[in-house]
Amino acid sequence: MKNQKLRLAMVGARRGIPINGYDAVTWSCLTPLSEASIAGGNIPVKALRFQEGVR
Repeated sequence: MKNQKLRLAMVGARRGIPINGYDAVTWSCLTPLSEASIAGGNIPVKALRFQEGVR
């Protein structure tokens, strides 16, 4: 909840959304994964866990 309020405050102040490289890569893969799922008849598609092992 605290992070959500921070993001909303930053967007409201036109300072952008605090996003890291892992977040960016995760969001960037949604379209290709959706396309692969649809092409396969709406089958589930495995996605990489980019932050696995990162603390």
